[in-house]
Amino acid sequence: MSEAAVSFKNVTKTFGEVIANSDVNLDIKRGEILSLLGENGSGKTTLMNMLSGIYYPDSGQIFINGRSVIIRSPKDAFDLGIGMVHQHFKLIDVLTTTENIVLGLEGKLNLREAEEKIKVICDKYGFEIDPHKKIYDMSVSEKQTVEIVKVLYRGAEILILDEPTVGLDPGQIIEIRDLIRQLGEDHTVILSSHILPEVQAICNQILIIHKGKLVAFDTPESLEKNLSADNSIELTAEAAAMDLEVLMSSLSEVEKFSLLEETEDYCRAVVSVGDRDPGPVCRKIFLLCVERGTVLRQLNPARVLLEDVFLELTGQDESADS
Repeated sequence: MSEAAVSFKNVTKTFGEVIANSDVNLDIKRGEILSLLGENGSGKTTLMNMLSGIYYPDSGQIFINGRSVIIRSPKDAFDLGIGMVHQHFKLIDVLTTTENIVLGLEGKLNLREAEEKIKVICDKYGFEIDPHKKIYDMSVSEKQTVEIVKVLYRGAEILILDEPTVGLDPGQIIEIRDLIRQLGEDHTVILSSHILPEVQAICNQILIIHKGKLVAFDTPESLEKNLSADNSIELTAEAAAMDLEVLMSSLSEVEKFSLLEETEDYCRAVVSVGDRDPGPVCRKIFLLCVERGTVLRQLNPARVLLEDVFLELTGQDESADS
């Protein structure tokens, strides 16, 4: 447990008869950027809210840096170095950047000293925010930045970001993604996002939740590799489907032929090659088609995407077909 910044041990949370999280066991290492994936109602928001002190688990334990803790409020979370940036900002429009950042802190506050501390944080991470600017004059990305500086100002070492790029334009999305990568160098970052390419680009660990239970926890690369244990090749050829299937079946490496699409001009299919390396088989298919005079429009190993992993593990591909 010494390597883990955050650990959940047998954590369960219910709302009446609804089981939001069921017997969750999870270790998040220091310096990781972890993404929580799950369909609406899967329990990922509840998991984040228990860590940030909004909800309290019915049973089980939460550990921070190896120590069992009780988090009954957002203040408890802040005291433990946990800061959450919500999808819907918790800022006061009529206050300035500095006033929002120090709002709620105990003791006598010196705004000039606060501005100096804010400047140090901004210089470290390359933020550009005006400490005197009112929130109502800010863009969405500026407000997002203020929220992040707010939790860093309070000393957060564990950052929870809920849908951090929602409402941003493409340029702002790139900036926030770069910022999250930078934060991940010296913080533990827990990210909730529905944007799968974003998750794949930023995170080094992915947690998939389905109906309150953890169904997968691994790197993006491992999740894709495990799902694609049965290697396959996608090809498009100017041939009838029946003729292409006969041609492919003449190769001993091809175990299964699956037609994806057929038109008057071409057909598109996937062939399974079991646990074989698809590269050499692609070469054999190419040479065979050249020999038989079959024109290939496309030939490449079929890649399993994170979206495919998510759909298979949550059963949504099956529900969509039924």
